[in-house]
Amino acid sequence: MSKEFEDYLKVRESALSRAMTKIEKYESKKGTAYEVLAENAKKEAKYHQDLINVARPESLSDNDERRRIMETYPELIRNNISKDSPLFFHGVQSITCVEDILSSGHLGYLEDEVSRSQTSPGMLDVTTANNIDTSIKDFTGLNVVGERRFLPAGCLFAIAPKDDKEKAYANQDTGTEHSIATVDFTQNPERIAAIISTNENKDYLLNLANKYNIDKSKIYTFDSFIEHLSQRNQEKSNIQEATDQKTPSNNVEAQIPFSRKLAELRGISSSTEVPYKPQNVKINPNVLHLHQSKKQNA
Repeated sequence: MSKEFEDYLKVRESALSRAMTKIEKYESKKGTAYEVLAENAKKEAKYHQDLINVARPESLSDNDERRRIMETYPELIRNNISKDSPLFFHGVQSITCVEDILSSGHLGYLEDEVSRSQTSPGMLDVTTANNIDTSIKDFTGLNVVGERRFLPAGCLFAIAPKDDKEKAYANQDTGTEHSIATVDFTQNPERIAAIISTNENKDYLLNLANKYNIDKSKIYTFDSFIEHLSQRNQEKSNIQEATDQKTPSNNVEAQIPFSRKLAELRGISSSTEVPYKPQNVKINPNVLHLHQSKKQNA
């Protein structure tokens, strides 16, 4: 265990201790104001305790994966998401917040309380394939600077538009700021298309999915989600190709069955398909002789 990591844990434990002191202080007093202060202190204590629970020494392999994702992922998403199946994306800085989201059944204001976001109540800030760079680089906990080296990455929620209006909204240009209504996935589980994170977090997310009755097939690593999108696109392409092959051609000649063409070339009637048989004509020898005599006299 490095000294830097030990120092990080000491800082978190000290912050947790201060929060616990606040809780005791405010709960000993009466009045609504103190109740609010006590609740805030409890959230603060939970925040520090959660980080202590997931903290671990720096992982060089995890650092490499996170740097690669930050550099390459936005373009990979843009190359694999089509306009007919757009998605919204919402980044969560700390993996510890995911359980709060899943236990609440909502993705939006309740999560924003935990992460101290400035998002308006009832709304959720999102990006699209066009500007996912913002979610990846600033809101998914992927950077490995400072104390982030001792914490797992956060995660990325992929959210399906609820209707054609949101679908068009998801296809707007890069510079557009996006926000959608809070997603209630207890009522509309199909809205959560994927929960995406690093290899380190996969088992943790699978366990949470099992605990909160989330479809485990929606848990992806960053790499496996790109593979999923690529495979889906290939399947669509194969279906379209098969459909095109079944579509009748406008070329009349091309529509004539080959067997019929071959039959006609072999001297078979195209209407009756009876083979053509030349008839042997017998000529009377006397008539032939008479014809030849007349030809000579002429």
